[in-house]
Amino acid sequence: MALPGLAMPGLGLAISLGIAQIVAWGVTYYLPATLSAPMAEGLGLPITVPFTGAAVTFVLTALLAPVIGRWMDRHGARPVLMLSCLFIALGLVLQGAAPNLAVLVLSWLVTGIGTSMGLTQAALTALAQFAGGAAKRLMTVLMLLAGLSVSVAWLGTQALIDALGWRGCCFVLAALQCAICLPIYAMVPRRPKEARQVEVGAPRPALAEVPRFDRDQFLISLGFSLHMAASSGISLHLIAVLGHFGADAAQAVKLSALIGVAQVGTRVLELAFGRLPALVNARFGCALVVPAMGLAYLAPHESPGWMLGACMLALGVTTGIMSVARAAVPLEIWGPARYGTLAGRISAPIMLLMATAPALFAFAIEWLGPGGMPALAAGLSAIGALALCGVSGKPRAAG
Repeated sequence: MALPGLAMPGLGLAISLGIAQIVAWGVTYYLPATLSAPMAEGLGLPITVPFTGAAVTFVLTALLAPVIGRWMDRHGARPVLMLSCLFIALGLVLQGAAPNLAVLVLSWLVTGIGTSMGLTQAALTALAQFAGGAAKRLMTVLMLLAGLSVSVAWLGTQALIDALGWRGCCFVLAALQCAICLPIYAMVPRRPKEARQVEVGAPRPALAEVPRFDRDQFLISLGFSLHMAASSGISLHLIAVLGHFGADAAQAVKLSALIGVAQVGTRVLELAFGRLPALVNARFGCALVVPAMGLAYLAPHESPGWMLGACMLALGVTTGIMSVARAAVPLEIWGPARYGTLAGRISAPIMLLMATAPALFAFAIEWLGPGGMPALAAGLSAIGALALCGVSGKPRAAG
């Protein structure tokens, strides 16, 4: 007997887009983790330069997100996604061929344009335009697969670097971006669902109907951004934090793996059984960080493993819940016709935090120490949960 929710129209499209997202995230956001050291050595640059380039890329992505969202609402996600492949591939080619810092900067800017059009926001918009208000489960499938990108990326890129060097790795990744993602994006329906349903010659829905920026948009963006800050801050310094609470290096690595397990498990359960509104899930997921972080302070220093394990599992659950809720909340409130625009506005500060989190939390851990990081994460998430509780959640469009 099949699990409920696993048979749905558009499942093939969601799986295909999920595979494309594994590639897109792997060749952009997660690439510096393996590429930075050999690139810096090869070009005679400080190791901080490649990581700064990644920040530049995603700051540009954040700045362009609202514009790209409006473009997708007007023209559909398909051309945006296809164009993203070309920009990301070109950025990788420039990066692989770069003789100096100036060309590297150009490659980061080109890649930033591509990531603004080709990462999760665009893929989710494609599903919203395909399935309308019924897209939530398809989005969960996509997020489930996209969550594998970090593991696939680190293993794959390291193997390529070992075999071909960092420049060869960039060229192969550019080819993979076009060979895998471009055909998948070509399968996306050409026009938004709402545009196909209107009669020929009828006026298309006006994007001006979307509020420029209202209270609910602000609170949703604030809530998810603060949760992103909290989860990113802990993740970036997880080994040091776990070590502070008594875990040795080997234990810390094993414990950190529990986050990914819990993330995947939570998304599978949401796919099979999830029935609650996304906003309710978001409030719960954000608030859950507070007791999750509290478990770290309760861990007995002599034998902290089981309590820290519970802490990591709870943190993984919150991340899994919030990733799906972040995709579905704009759909449930504003409907599919407005999804690209609203998702772009809401995601912009989240992307900015992703770009700047390494620097921000380096200062935080120096100021507070590893022992203060769980308290900081809990405080940020508590404010985020309060912000989400202030959202009315009343649907604004029929979708």
